[in-house]
Amino acid sequence: MAITEQSRHRLRIHLEETMGEEQASAMMNHLLPVGWTDLATSAEVAEFQAATTREFAAVRAEMASEFAAVRGEIAQLREWATVRFDQMKDRFDQMATKAELERGFRRQTWALVATVCSLNGLTIAAMRFA
Repeated sequence: MAITEQSRHRLRIHLEETMGEEQASAMMNHLLPVGWTDLATSAEVAEFQAATTREFAAVRAEMASEFAAVRGEIAQLREWATVRFDQMKDRFDQMATKAELERGFRRQTWALVATVCSLNGLTIAAMRFA
């Protein structure tokens, strides 16, 4: 027999008529709010606990797998970034070498121009005195 609010109300009225209002209230307070069939047995609780434990273990395993995959991707990114930074460093070093070469060529050109001008000046001076 299912316990409904109507059956509870009828019981309360009967208890009030039989025992009085105060004792009927005390008795009703001791009744379960649901029927006995709605309560879980210890075996059902244990099965629920075991199922929950299995589900959490599966979630932990899945999370561990996902974290391992993410760690792998981060390691790959770190390796890629290291290679790229090394390549960029090499290119900057090459650029610095090119800049040094350009400065050297510029200095050499100016030295050559100065030497040619000096020799021209000496040649002109020698021609005047000769």
